[in-house]
This record gives sequence, C-alpha cells and structure tokens, in this order.
Amino acid sequence: MITAFDPLDSPARVDDANVAARRFRIGAVQMRYDPDPVAHAAALAAGVRAAAGAGASLVCLPELTLSPYFAVSESGPSDDTARPEVLDGGPTHRFA
Repeated sequence: MITAFDPLDSPARVDDANVAARRFRIGAVQMRYDPDPVAHAAALAAGVRAAAGAGASLVCLPELTLSPYFAVSESGPSDDTARPEVLDGGPTHRFA
C-alpha cells in the first residue's frame, strides 16, 4: 500500500481554518487481472477494505474492474475478450 496522508500545502488555500474537517481521502486499487473470477473479486474486495481501513471515503477501481484488458493484440478484441455487460444490475454493479 502506498499512502500520502499529508497533502502538500495548496497555494490556492487562503483560509487554514477547519482544513482537517474538509479533507476527503481517496483510495485507488490497481492490480493485475486474475483469470479466476472468484480470486479476482476477492483481491479487489481486499483492496477496497484496505483503502477504507486507511480512511478512504471514495475508492477507485480499475476501469475494467471484473474483466481482462481486451486490447492485447494488434488484431483488436475478439468475442472472447470483449464482453459487454448490463450496467444496472450487471456483475460490476453488483460487486460495487
């Protein structure tokens, strides 16, 4: 885990009152894709728990959260690697 809990001073900040009360901690989970969907979801969930445990109010996940990156060859994606999913109620929505 890489952390940066003490932000740099902002040249735009003119009022230091209640700065701590306005802080919003963000976490990011970046990882390799695991072809085992259960292991992959478990690793993502562990990353979310770690970020939340470190105080993150928002946790950002990879853009293809539950899917492998599809642009792995010059010929482009195939039907096996590029699978759209339903947004509302789909696998990524349920995971989130």
